[in-house]
Amino acid sequence: MKGIHRALIGALIGTILTLAVHPKTSPFYRTAFQPSSPTAVNQIDSVMPWNGKPRTELDYFYAAEIYAERTRQGRLTKDELRAAAKLFLRARASYPKNAFWDQM
Repeated sequence: MKGIHRALIGALIGTILTLAVHPKTSPFYRTAFQPSSPTAVNQIDSVMPWNGKPRTELDYFYAAEIYAERTRQGRLTKDELRAAAKLFLRARASYPKNAFWDQM
């Protein structure tokens, strides 16, 4: 192995360790590997979006996250799936410059 290869591998390992340990970035990586608690999703059910229309783009993202988590847990009903589709269409109309909603 040449010196440049060793340097690149060392830089890659150092970058990964820094991202994993640094307090500003580590929460993003740690939560990706932790299962979410069903009680947290149940508490959110009463807040967004079923009892109210999202007011900001952040609310729409939050609702999308809830629907994704419920889908992952296998708890999304057909009515909720229809509600999610309507929500994403509303978000797409409200924020046409955001390509995220075109993908939903």
